[in-house]
Amino acid sequence: MTTTHAGDWDLRGKDYETQLVGPITDAIIDADRLARLEHRNGFPNFAMYRLILCGERQYLPMVRQWWVLFAIEWCKRKMKRGYSEELATVAAWDTLQRAMDPARPILCADEAAASLGVSRNTYLYARNSLGAILGAALKSYWEWLEISYRIVRKLERKVS
Repeated sequence: MTTTHAGDWDLRGKDYETQLVGPITDAIIDADRLARLEHRNGFPNFAMYRLILCGERQYLPMVRQWWVLFAIEWCKRKMKRGYSEELATVAAWDTLQRAMDPARPILCADEAAASLGVSRNTYLYARNSLGAILGAALKSYWEWLEISYRIVRKLERKVS
C-alpha cells in the first residue's frame, strides 16, 4: 500500500542506511575515502562491509584470505595452548560464515573441535574472540561510513 502524505517513505526516498547497502555509487566511494582518513585499523573495511552487509560475494576470496592470515597471527599471539594453523583457519572460516549469514551457521563447535583435536572450549575461545574482533571492526567502520556518507550527501546538495 502506497500513500502520498508528507512523511511517507515514497516521498522521502530511501534512507542513508538503505542507500549504503545498495549499488556502489560515487557518493559511497567518496564516503569510504573520508572514512578511511579517520578510521585506519588495517582491515579491508570496504570489502568486508560490501561482503557482510551488502552480500556481494565477489569480495569473499580477498576477505577470506586476509581474515585467515589475521586469525593465524591473532591465535599465534593470544592462545596459550591448542594453537594450530588449522584451528585458526577453521575458526576464521566459521566466524566469517556466521557474520555473512548468522541464521545459518555451518560448523558445530563440538564437531569442529573434535576434528581439530582440541577441546570445545579452546575452539570456542578462538571462534568467539575472532567473531568479536570481526564484529567490532565492521561496526566501527560502518559508523564512520555512515557519518562520512551524510557529509558527502550534504556537500552534494550544496553543490547542486
